[in-house]
Amino acid sequence: MKKEIDKYINSIIENMKVSDRLKSAMLYSINAGGKRVRPEIALLVYKIRNREIDDKILRYASAIELIHTASLIHDDLPGIDNDNIRRHKATLHKAFDEATAILSGDLLFVKGLEILSENDKLKTMASLAVENLINGESIDTQFENCDISKGEWESMVKGKTGALIKLAFEVGSCLGGYNEEEINMLRQTGIDLGLVFQISDDLLDIIGNEKLVGKRLKKDRQYGKQTILKFHSLQEINNIIECYFKEIVDNLRNLDGNTLEIVNYIILLKDRKL
Repeated sequence: MKKEIDKYINSIIENMKVSDRLKSAMLYSINAGGKRVRPEIALLVYKIRNREIDDKILRYASAIELIHTASLIHDDLPGIDNDNIRRHKATLHKAFDEATAILSGDLLFVKGLEILSENDKLKTMASLAVENLINGESIDTQFENCDISKGEWESMVKGKTGALIKLAFEVGSCLGGYNEEEINMLRQTGIDLGLVFQISDDLLDIIGNEKLVGKRLKKDRQYGKQTILKFHSLQEINNIIECYFKEIVDNLRNLDGNTLEIVNYIILLKDRKL
């Protein structure tokens, strides 16, 4: 499905009425090697009920990736995480310039929200997701070198990392014909997956391989970033990851429909090295 997502995302940007420089910058970031986790989840949730992937779900799933890419562009800027490398390539503000990076991110945020707003139900969910995402990023910068509780850390992560993963589950389930109880369960699954995704990222920053990950590691401690390592040992973190993924997989398997594909995908995420 990644090829279909890539093709659709590129077509959205190619059809935007902006300067060639802005278009080139957005395409640079969109095609920088993203894993497409969020749109893949939306499509896989949709497919559980034996639904064929069509242009409508592809469009909404792609919109989530536009927003995610926007958040990464802004996240890499000197005023936030100050990263020069992402996915083995120069970050956008290094490959182009800071102004172009800011404006490209702005455009991708707007375009993603515009597309999701074509559906009244998704419009509200998308707006809340972006609000939570940006608030989480803001809290992340405020928490640098501070003494915070685990609850405060989890609240931050549910915004900056979990908001768009939760939105992916919401998009797939709302369009896939799920009932309200199922949508709420999948919404919580998205929150949990976002949390364990960040826990895995925190772990990779310490034990990961820079050549595989494609960005500078061991920088969280240097910048005073708050991570799961503040509250747990490496062994405890590995146990937490196992428990979260087991619960997520069990919940997905309990859904009516063909869950094999999404369960296998979630298991792959658990074992990721980048």
